[in-house]
Amino acid sequence: MISVHWTVVRAFIALLALTSGIVSAATEVSSGAGRVVSDGDFVRIESNGTRATIDGDWRSQGERDGDTEVLLKQIGASVNSDHIRLQLASDVLFEFGSDAVTAAAAERLTQIAQVIRERAVGEVLVIGHTDAIGDHPSNQRLSERRAINVMRWLNSHAAIPSGLMVGRGMGEVQPLVAEKTRHGADDPAGRARNRRVEFFIGTSDQVDLRSVAGAIEVYTDQAEDAVEQANAIVGGLDAEIAAAMAMGGAQAGAVSANSSCAAGRFCEASCPEGDCHLICPAGAKCNFACSGGNCQMDCAAGGICEFSCSGGNCRYACAAGSTCDTSCSGGGCSGG
Repeated sequence: MISVHWTVVRAFIALLALTSGIVSAATEVSSGAGRVVSDGDFVRIESNGTRATIDGDWRSQGERDGDTEVLLKQIGASVNSDHIRLQLASDVLFEFGSDAVTAAAAERLTQIAQVIRERAVGEVLVIGHTDAIGDHPSNQRLSERRAINVMRWLNSHAAIPSGLMVGRGMGEVQPLVAEKTRHGADDPAGRARNRRVEFFIGTSDQVDLRSVAGAIEVYTDQAEDAVEQANAIVGGLDAEIAAAMAMGGAQAGAVSANSSCAAGRFCEASCPEGDCHLICPAGAKCNFACSGGNCQMDCAAGGICEFSCSGGNCRYACAAGSTCDTSCSGGGCSGG
């Protein structure tokens, strides 16, 4: 169980103070670019005290960069039955350590806006991430401010309604890759991959993007020192695991060949000998490569999974509400 306490309140108050410099008695703050309003652990930007609707002519505004289907492939989007997932490197959007959107970011954000205008049906979730350099409170505030400023840019430069978007900062707690090599050396390329802004665009009014994104947990005091790395070889499963979020103070642990990646963690695993089984629960991110064949990946609702099977004859089960990207170059695979 996760203990939800003063850390949550403190983090949000800090966000409001850093966003505008004026903290009101309520959970909102006024600023020249619209007020920041709490939506649980998430934030929204409201203009003139009201949320814009997703109706009207806003879908016809803004620049267009060719066919959207082609664009989605060019920018590496993950297209699912009820949502689209995109990510941009923070280094493309911001100067290092800054939350100000750079002029050079305009092209990429204009492309994101085009996808939103043409495909969004439900909510658009914007999540900021940092690398693990620095302390968690600082990283948390930076990631929150970056999510807010991206939403403000999309609203002011691309006419995306502020009420359509909701943002959250996750600090360093959801890494895509480890930031150290197997031998403990620093990996700048890994850190750069983890510094990013993710966009989850609902294409169905039934999708719960917050669960899909694994962004529904609260980061507690115990988590500040828990981002660590572990390597294990168990039952033929070569796993490099980065602890992403402490679940009630839980520590990082090994993933066995017939076990589960812990909720809130990132697991990158390969199975050269084959016959491995990995379960990815809600809130976990799993990258599973099976070169030996005859493997199985179970991706639960709220899990974010990438499964490649070059060895063939693999099985995958992707629950509704999961983000599941599978490939089977070895042939003979089944699932859905």
